[in-house]
Order: sequence, then structure tokens, then C-alpha cells
Amino acid sequence: MDSIPHTLLIVGKKSGFISGDMNLIKKANTFGERVVMTGFLSDDKLQSYYSHADLFVFPSLYEGFGFPPLEAMASRTPVVASNTASIPEVCGDAAIYFDPYIIEDIANKIEQLLANKNLQEKMRVKGIERAKQFSWDKAAKKICKVIEKLLS
Repeated sequence: MDSIPHTLLIVGKKSGFISGDMNLIKKANTFGERVVMTGFLSDDKLQSYYSHADLFVFPSLYEGFGFPPLEAMASRTPVVASNTASIPEVCGDAAIYFDPYIIEDIANKIEQLLANKNLQEKMRVKGIERAKQFSWDKAAKKICKVIEKLLS
């Protein structure tokens, strides 16, 4: 962790982590101020964190869809994410992927992106374009079409 001078923010409520709440909190506390667990954030505060982050890391093991990476992309934040579940389908080529079960792979991909300003900019551009492909308006129209088809 010494090769990366950044502070790691773990965003979200402190309870409910799959890895076990107390183990995660104890481990995070060993890094002092280098790891901050934010707890629940308002939408405005979350948007501010996305906008000011150098990158967004999403080590999820399972997602039904994957809104957080898209939110980060829409904020021009490069994304490093798990290669599991729906995440690659949602993020397409606008994210750098890692195996969430291999810690070294996660670390290598984070270091790779932080060390390469050109790649960061490339991922920002791809991320903005990818995020534009999704909207609540588009989702609502697709749902309406499905309902109309079912009713006809």
C-alpha cells in the first residue's frame, strides 16, 4: 500500500459486508487514516466523492446490475472492477477488470491505472460514453413496451 499515496474510501454502510463486518473494520483500522469507512452517504456527498476520486474500485462478487460503476463513469472517474456477474456486461470496454478473488490482480490493476495518465483519460472518455447508454427514461420505455406486448 506504500506504493500508492492515496486514501482509500470504503463507501456504504458498515454492516452487511459479505467478508464479515468486524474483520473488515479491524483490518481497515490498522491503516490509520489511509482507509476511511464513510458509512451511509447522501446522494450529493456520494456524487462529490465520485467527482473527486482518481479512480473507482468495485470489487463486487455479485451484482444484479451494477449502478455504482456507471455512476462513477458518469462522473468522469475511471473504473477498475470485478470481472464477475453483470459487471462486464454493464461496463463494457469502459472499465479495467480484475479477478475479485485474487488480491494481487486487484492491486496490479489499481497500480496500472494510477500510473498511466493516458489510460486514465482514455477510460474517462469511454466511461462517459458508456454511461450515456443507460438512463431511467430508456429503462422505463423498454418496460412499457414489454407491458404493452404482454397486454396485447
